[in-house]
Amino acid sequence: MDDLPDHEVRDGLGVQTEFPLQNLHVVLSQARRRPSGEPFAVPGEGLLMRQERDLPTLVLQIVAAHPLIAFHLVRDILFVLQSIAQKGLDAEAIYQERWLAFDQAWWRNEIRQGRLVRPRIDVFLNYWLIMRTGAEVSSDDVFASFRRRVEVDGYSVEDVVVDLHEVGGAYRQFEEYEPFTTEGTFMYRWQVMDAGVSTPLLLWLFSRSNVIPDDTLDRCLAAIESFLVRRMLCRMTTKDYNKLFVDLISDLESADDPTNADRTIIAYLAAQTSDARLWPDDHRLREAFRSLPL
Repeated sequence: MDDLPDHEVRDGLGVQTEFPLQNLHVVLSQARRRPSGEPFAVPGEGLLMRQERDLPTLVLQIVAAHPLIAFHLVRDILFVLQSIAQKGLDAEAIYQERWLAFDQAWWRNEIRQGRLVRPRIDVFLNYWLIMRTGAEVSSDDVFASFRRRVEVDGYSVEDVVVDLHEVGGAYRQFEEYEPFTTEGTFMYRWQVMDAGVSTPLLLWLFSRSNVIPDDTLDRCLAAIESFLVRRMLCRMTTKDYNKLFVDLISDLESADDPTNADRTIIAYLAAQTSDARLWPDDHRLREAFRSLPL
């Protein structure tokens, strides 16, 4: 939690208080170790908090004050609010085994997502939610969407943390593939095309690399690259890519056969007929080379 800015919150009496995020880490540690209902102190503020009412309010107020740290607050919701409700959950062990890697500086570095510049950790969480919910998730709805998935949809804390850990490893690997390998070449071209909108689809594929055969994954990447490059060369719109890739993930989920993911992807892309989704054939590509300026 170091090097994070302070934020203003209000205590239960409506008194405005400067509350450093470093203190939040201390508060959350206290909360994990005290029975529900037992008060604990906010360091340096002279405030007494109670888990069942005050702590959720405090966390949500800080989220509202600084939405760009949504992933840090997701962690707090997972390891505090949920551990209070689930008495048998060993939040500390799960944190050490599955979450500690997310506290590295690499995840806090700011990167571009479309027109926005955001911490990498929040960008990843946004893409993970799109992949898992099968729906578009706006950048300002990340935390609320995550809460709905955990609290309303009923996914267990441990399952969510394990999934984030595994998919996060696949996401980080995007920058670590060796040049001139199939994956490295694809990632280089993908970054040049600024095709981040397809990230949820890539997360779906690479997080299943243990069950998708190498040659199948190669054909998946070749099909995605062909689709993106051909449409770029034909000067075709990208405005429907968000929904297109979400729909493609839904098809992959429905097929429930990652070993044949290449067939599902190729069939889906080849079946598109609208101009916003069409996979240009060789004839259209030749016409584009003849008629469009390069």
